Amino acid sequence: MKLHAILQEAFGWTNSHLHQFETRSKIYGPRLPGDELGFFRPILDERKYLLSDLAPAARASFSYVYDMGDNWVHRIRVKKVQPAQARMRYPACTAGARAAPPEDCGGVPGYDNLLEALRNPGHEGREELLEWVGGSYDPEAFDLEATDKAIRAAR
Repeated sequence: MKLHAILQEAFGWTNSHLHQFETRSKIYGPRLPGDELGFFRPILDERKYLLSDLAPAARASFSYVYDMGDNWVHRIRVKKVQPAQARMRYPACTAGARAAPPEDCGGVPGYDNLLEALRNPGHEGREELLEWVGGSYDPEAFDLEATDKAIRAAR
């Protein structure tokens, strides 16, 4: 399912961890090496399914879980199902807000710690965290054009 690659690009993540898509009754994801029959976890091979299998109608929703250690859970809801528009390139990012949490920041608690360090110049781990994120990080930043370009390149 190409949706995983699109989401990775949208968040600026590196596909370094396991992921899965969850509906009320099914789990879809990648097959692990040596797990061709799905013995390690009850999961459907995402390559054999479409987005419409996860969310077959408007207002249907499912979850995207990434990095089982950090446990990022994203609830995705289909707002509308409509035919593709002529002259529109897909996929497309049409809106967004705020920067994604940096990969491997420790889930919600680690991200909260990073935000606190950014707000508080006296924070004990501030310098180390700033170095870890590359010198600066603006949690309010969102670049629609760059995100749209990135998801178009998703493979």
